[in-house]
Amino acid sequence: MQVEDIQQALVKDSFDGDAIQEGFGLFTLIRTLNDCSEKTKAIIEPFQEFPSFQFFSKNIGYIEILLDADTLQRVYFPIKPVCKYLSK
Repeated sequence: MQVEDIQQALVKDSFDGDAIQEGFGLFTLIRTLNDCSEKTKAIIEPFQEFPSFQFFSKNIGYIEILLDADTLQRVYFPIKPVCKYLSK
């Protein structure tokens, strides 16, 4: 099964299950660690070809918050399927 097939099968409330929420939580942790450490980037790199990694990559967004003059922090969140139908 390809990531595109999964994307097309999503319905507006398909991210409401416990398993998918845990997946987003873990992926958010991975992305946050990736932002903070070069060592983590090397560890995560081999997993980027996995369909699950690609799925979460396509369905997660982030905002950047300026904490002080030199600290920018990213906050990650899932992009629900219903949002894909909003106009740009």
